[in-house]
Amino acid sequence: MRKGFVFDLDGTLVDSHAGVATSFARALREAGFAEEAESTQVRVGPPLAKMIDQALPSAPDVVRVEIAKRFRDHYDRVGVTMADPYPGVTETLKGLHVAGSTLVLLTNKRQGPAEAIIARNGWRGLFTAVSGAADCGAVEQAVQKLERAAALVCELGNEQVVVVGDGLDDWHTAEHLGARFLLAAWGYGTADVLQAHPHAEQLAAFSELPTKLGISLHS
Repeated sequence: MRKGFVFDLDGTLVDSHAGVATSFARALREAGFAEEAESTQVRVGPPLAKMIDQALPSAPDVVRVEIAKRFRDHYDRVGVTMADPYPGVTETLKGLHVAGSTLVLLTNKRQGPAEAIIARNGWRGLFTAVSGAADCGAVEQAVQKLERAAALVCELGNEQVVVVGDGLDDWHTAEHLGARFLLAAWGYGTADVLQAHPHAEQLAAFSELPTKLGISLHS
């Protein structure tokens, strides 16, 4: 049976920490929160509304909206250019595509920046579907992965589904889809997954993916 893959983006395919941290710190400084810009430890993965809440838990909605706008303005122009693929990702994705696997992307990143990163890395023709978060405001939460996962099932057909990610939301997505889960050991949320599921199956490097699943990338 052919395999279909559901990939996370941040912390799985690309290292986006530098871009997110740079844009978020700039947004805080421009909004008048220089001290918070220096002290906030940005964690990539959670929606922007949660990042703002962690940095400024008492901020009124008007301030949150301003910071969100400043972040998006900078990230969409500059931050996305700082998201580089992890070693072996591009070659492996291309190999899986040529081998006949269906690849879909499921991310908490907004749809526009997610597609920009895909295009910048030359992956546009590799993915059958890309499901990113809607461009919500700073107060309301974006529709999460688990709620969007079911929409991807039709893209995967009857293929044997494998979810590859680094977060607990990726783990829950795999559960929801009845799929095999492979944990990106290099990711941002790996420690959280292992704390909750210490026996989670791990990938030490992205290039291990075909071998672990018995997929030959050469005819």
